[in-house]
Amino acid sequence: MLENSQREQLLDRLGLPVTGRRLVLDAAKYAPVRQVRSKGGGNVITPYRSCKMQGTVETESRHFEFPAAVSHEYDPDVLEYYPQPCRLKFEVIDTDGEIHQIDHTPDFLVIRERVVVLEERKPWSKLEGLARRYPWRYQLGPDGTWYAPLIEAWLADRGIGYRIYTERDIPQRRIENVLLLEDYLHPAAPPCPVNVAQDIHAALAEDAVLYLAELYEKLDCRPDDVFKLIADGLLVSDIDVAPLEEPHRCRVFRDTAVREFEHARLRPVPRAIPGIVDIRVGARVVYDQQPYTVVMVGGSKAVLQSDDGNSVEVAIDTLEKLAFKQDLTTADTGSNQLEPIRLSDFTEEELRTALSRQGTLESVTKPNRTQRRHLKALAIAKLTGTDELVALVPRLRHRGNRLPRLSEAQEAAMQHVIREHYLTSAAPNAQHTHEQLKVLCAERDIATPSYPTLIARIKAVAQQTADRARHGNRVAYKNSEFVQVLYADTRYMARASCSTCTWTIRSWTSSSLRSRPENVWAVLGYPWRLMPLPVASSVSI
Repeated sequence: MLENSQREQLLDRLGLPVTGRRLVLDAAKYAPVRQVRSKGGGNVITPYRSCKMQGTVETESRHFEFPAAVSHEYDPDVLEYYPQPCRLKFEVIDTDGEIHQIDHTPDFLVIRERVVVLEERKPWSKLEGLARRYPWRYQLGPDGTWYAPLIEAWLADRGIGYRIYTERDIPQRRIENVLLLEDYLHPAAPPCPVNVAQDIHAALAEDAVLYLAELYEKLDCRPDDVFKLIADGLLVSDIDVAPLEEPHRCRVFRDTAVREFEHARLRPVPRAIPGIVDIRVGARVVYDQQPYTVVMVGGSKAVLQSDDGNSVEVAIDTLEKLAFKQDLTTADTGSNQLEPIRLSDFTEEELRTALSRQGTLESVTKPNRTQRRHLKALAIAKLTGTDELVALVPRLRHRGNRLPRLSEAQEAAMQHVIREHYLTSAAPNAQHTHEQLKVLCAERDIATPSYPTLIARIKAVAQQTADRARHGNRVAYKNSEFVQVLYADTRYMARASCSTCTWTIRSWTSSSLRSRPENVWAVLGYPWRLMPLPVASSVSI
């Protein structure tokens, strides 16, 4: 909870107008402006003891306001939150020019580091009824969020935001789990041992997804250690979906990408391109409700065999036409189910790319060439019985020959001749260095890398390092980057040519500037050589 002076400084920094500033300060002083009450409609008054607000926060509903209070309590971005903060009474004019009276008490005033927002919590079904009765006040946006444009505009003039939330914005399961983790969220809670945390992350790096029961059995770790990692944000869990107290239902993940990937598997996969049929030896197809097995595939014809042993030869073009008309389909057999692919085989970036591709395919109407390729991958995955979402994972790192052309011994030999021969005061050329490499490789009985390969390794050495080793510090300074102006974020030694200029040094202390500004300059004369200046020095040129 902020002190009065801190709150006023925050409002000054946000630049709230006088009217908005007065509203916030009055809310901090007088909230709640009315007592919470049960209206007989099923709402339950639920008090919550808040450490952040240093008191008890009274909420009018257990399923709407109470979850909001718990969420604000453990949101690091929320500095303060006040229930029933103020009573808004004003007039608005709708698009038809009709005047309406607003008499409204928001549920919360939330003060964050960068914004001040008034919040209203209502059930989705109730908002639908209010939108039918007062269409000028409540509107459902295309993103599925409820808005009150007239109230938002009135508060925006005062520098305050306005948001409407429903039960869909805060999962009830998350609130139950947060309440379970309250003891672990306390600053005085003992941390998880470092070795236990390392073992847990190593296990998830291997399996990517584990149920808490599997984790407890595999590592013999305590639930207190796991809950502390979850409370500190060091372990990703199903906190919005499954109860933490049921280890056979709650899972932990390697990272957030794996969690999103697992949740995306529950959603329907985008449609595949119609007319995709797998024609290969051993594949099963169906034509006119009769199953066939592909026993031979040629350049222009294929041989299909029925279950009774009769074979038929069909042109590939004919099969393509039948497949396009969907008269020829793939037989649905469970015998071609492959071993499921482990998510730990993919990086976080690859999984996020697959999720992004899935989201794009869900809304595409006219797929381009890349999207058609992704849809074809989905169809092939369905035919082969593999995970259809995994088919969207990029496989760039599996393309081409990924084995290094040079062995470790060859790399070590090149680094040795560069260090012992090229980076010396004798300053031999690259051709001489390659001759020395041939001699060394012959002694070690390894193949000699090519001359262009050695040139590439030499160019990889920093220019300033090579100049200093081969030609000395003076040449290294001379060939380094010339800096015209020194800035505060300059990260290297600055070099300035000063043969014809005079230097003056000025102290950075503000006290000397205030006392005798005419005495902070001193003429040093003409320097006789280049001087490197560290950026952190307290002088300026």
